[in-house]
Amino acid sequence: MIRKFTATLVLSLGLSTCVPAAWALTYDPVGVQTNVNEATVFGSWQTIYSGLYSDSGIALADIYSDANDQVMFAARQVGSTSFSLLATIDTATLTTLHTAHNVTVEANGAQWYANGLSMGFAGLGSSIFQIDADVLFSNGAQRLSWHTNSGANIDADAAATEIGAGWRAGTAYFAYGGWERFILTEIPAVPVPAGLPLLLGGMGSFALMRRRRN
Repeated sequence: MIRKFTATLVLSLGLSTCVPAAWALTYDPVGVQTNVNEATVFGSWQTIYSGLYSDSGIALADIYSDANDQVMFAARQVGSTSFSLLATIDTATLTTLHTAHNVTVEANGAQWYANGLSMGFAGLGSSIFQIDADVLFSNGAQRLSWHTNSGANIDADAAATEIGAGWRAGTAYFAYGGWERFILTEIPAVPVPAGLPLLLGGMGSFALMRRRRN
């Protein structure tokens, strides 16, 4: 009876105290990546928005409210199991990002931009040219550009508040219904009981002692 109570107490103490697990993303890209299989991404990232390039009026604030520490922008053709291109950025940087016309900021190995004309990224060291989306051809496979605001807010001086219809996924220009866009965030670490390793070690020692006695 005493042994059963002691075992129950130890188990309760071990499982009641949790600490964050030592955990790292299995897929944590730096810079623009191209032709990435979805299985590589979905093991570490979860979707907080997906839709067709033809969709419009998607509020960015609603999407960002579901983000963890990092955000990924990605695009692929409808029906494909691989992303044509993707890049990641710290959520804190993205949610406050408001760049001037044709200006980018370097973040996690890519050039990012966002204003009332368009938002997206280009390869490290690349410039952009917004009419309204980025239309430059150089290193085109590494360029993603989504129209943003509508109406009077289509202005580089305005902050990006929504995603509009179109426009670019790498070298695919005028992308609309045949293309999908994704915004993802990293899957958070799952807490592991702090006392679990000690508990398992103790149980192993106890079992070994019992075996020796027998």
